[in-house]
Amino acid sequence: MGVQYLIRTKKNKGLTNIIIRVRKTNVDPKVDIRLRTPLETDIKDWRDYSTGTPKKRDNFKERNKDLFSKLDALKEAVNSLDVVNEENVKSAIDSIVNAEAKEKLRRIEAEKKLQEEESKKVSFMGYYKNFLDDIRSGIAVSHTGSKPAERTRINYQQCYNVLLRYQKDKGVSIDWDDLDMDFFDDFRNYLLDEGYSQNTISKYFRVIKSVVHNAHKEKKTDNTIFLNPDFRVPEIDVDSIYLTRSELDAIKKVDLSEKPTGYQDARDIFLVGVWTAQRISDYNNIKPEDIRTEIEKRIVEGEDGEEDRIETVTKVYVDVLQKKTKKKVTIPANAELREILERRNNILPKLADQVLNRYIKEISRMAGLTETVKIRSTKGGEKSVQQYEKWQLVHSHTARRTGATLMFLDGIDSLDICSITGHQSVKMLSKYIKADELETARKLADKYDYFK
Repeated sequence: MGVQYLIRTKKNKGLTNIIIRVRKTNVDPKVDIRLRTPLETDIKDWRDYSTGTPKKRDNFKERNKDLFSKLDALKEAVNSLDVVNEENVKSAIDSIVNAEAKEKLRRIEAEKKLQEEESKKVSFMGYYKNFLDDIRSGIAVSHTGSKPAERTRINYQQCYNVLLRYQKDKGVSIDWDDLDMDFFDDFRNYLLDEGYSQNTISKYFRVIKSVVHNAHKEKKTDNTIFLNPDFRVPEIDVDSIYLTRSELDAIKKVDLSEKPTGYQDARDIFLVGVWTAQRISDYNNIKPEDIRTEIEKRIVEGEDGEEDRIETVTKVYVDVLQKKTKKKVTIPANAELREILERRNNILPKLADQVLNRYIKEISRMAGLTETVKIRSTKGGEKSVQQYEKWQLVHSHTARRTGATLMFLDGIDSLDICSITGHQSVKMLSKYIKADELETARKLADKYDYFK
């Protein structure tokens, strides 16, 4: 069987495809197949090769080793065919000549697929940024399925900013694989060196775990560091204040007639926070439709022969859907809260948090809350004790602590207090109870006959 290679073209220069000719004369019918292959050659060079001297032919082959390697392999494949026909020769051409092209195409497709998969991946910091954007737009939900509250958004943003600063200072780029215990130690030490308090550091690691947990739920990462109990910094119970009833009375009596109306608004908002024991995001947003008034009639038995009488009792309730927990709580309004609601016709004012804090501090100073308070804290890994006048420590969250503590001192059961504050457990509530030892002892003495 003879195998030849030739070209057929009217052009005198440029490239053309090489034709394979396969002839087999010792069979009947005879075989004479001509097929164009994908292999190309320079027209002039090939003609010089075909008619040239043995030296020129050898030089041409040397310059085109890859081409002749394929031609030799194709010839061998055709000569080994059991059945020589056009279909089998085409298969031989495809297996030899197109093998490299197919492999190249396969590599291109594989690389394209890899790039597509990589493009779908997002780094930890990239995911974190996208998550922040989703929070701002209102479409993000945490791994629990709820939309993060405004305070949570601020915490996430602050943690993200600190991580950006950490990357810059350390000359590193944080990705999913970096979130391990080595990162935990390094980032914690970095925050300590920067002077952050232990509770702030604890908060940032909770945020990081939450972000990773959310990403894992969305199948953006296989990292499960959020399951590691060691990937956390415990909080410490720092001293916080609450206000006594006498101090609240002093605040109520402050003459604000010479102050802008915002001061009176701030005082009423703050006192509403005390008597509802809610977070500022909730007590600073109470609307008329959240306030319910119920009229109850009860029969009172007459004494000394008097006829029974019907007594009318008015009760007021405040319904709050807590922004942070999405939990609905109902607070019975006591006399102090009812007085504010009646005076305001159930239409409560609203102030920006920063303005409320500034005004209530000034009102507390005017009320004479100047006793010295010692605050113990841990910052930058160092324990310290600082002294303040009490008014300096009053802020919006003092209202919630005060309300919870006063209910406790009045003997209200802890579980009942939780039903009002929205705390999930008495243990969580206990962090808000800020009565000192003497006041707690007085409460016990009044409650139990044992101490009488």
